[in-house]
Amino acid sequence: MASNIVPFNGSKPGPVAKPPGNGDDGGMDDVLRRITALEGEMKEVKNLLSDKLLPLMIRIDERTGNAATKADVGRIDERLKDMPTAKEFGELKGRVGQLPTTIQLVGFVFAIFAVSGAMKVFFK
Repeated sequence: MASNIVPFNGSKPGPVAKPPGNGDDGGMDDVLRRITALEGEMKEVKNLLSDKLLPLMIRIDERTGNAATKADVGRIDERLKDMPTAKEFGELKGRVGQLPTTIQLVGFVFAIFAVSGAMKVFFK
């Protein structure tokens, strides 16, 4: 035996002695039974995941295929830089509010015709 091996707690190096009595396996039968039960449960979990989760993941993948990329967002951002701001839209709304309505324009045209007709009568 090599001289660098130090006995632990006074034990002697060599094969492990068999347990006394009936040859106890240290509870390995119980461990094997529990592992077998766990493997059965894992099969059920795998089936559940493949039945429920896989179609969901496929739908998520299909939907994310149409999502905007960073490049798409960058192009939109560039286009928005040329658009008017909220303040500029407000100014435009005020200007549009000052424009005459269709009825006002029609009335103005009729007024011009009336004045021109009256001028023909009075200034013949």
